[in-house]
Amino acid sequence: TDLNTDNPLGTGGELAKEFATLLEQMWQIQKKEEGLSNDTVGNHNNGTIYSSSRVYSPGNYDTGLSSVTYPRSFKHTLGKHAEQFVGYDQHDSQELAIYLLDALHEDTNR
Repeated sequence: TDLNTDNPLGTGGELAKEFATLLEQMWQIQKKEEGLSNDTVGNHNNGTIYSSSRVYSPGNYDTGLSSVTYPRSFKHTLGKHAEQFVGYDQHDSQELAIYLLDALHEDTNR
């Protein structure tokens, strides 16, 4: 990765890494449900995916498997760098999008 960990306006690359991990987890769930190979992204061991943020549970779908991604680690990192997102109060989605895009920009800006 090419992150700018020294930028005082960024999060030291932490939020960018967590966001990338969250996206990988969501794509792995989709690939697993579609029966595609999951060997291109994320952490896996002999085809088994391990993550504290993901839960597989029985469902009523054609695949027989319903998947959920819990972004706990991402939310914790977000709150660590932006106090307004600590806790479980309702927030404006535009406020989150603006902050996230700005933080990602600063973390990847050279």
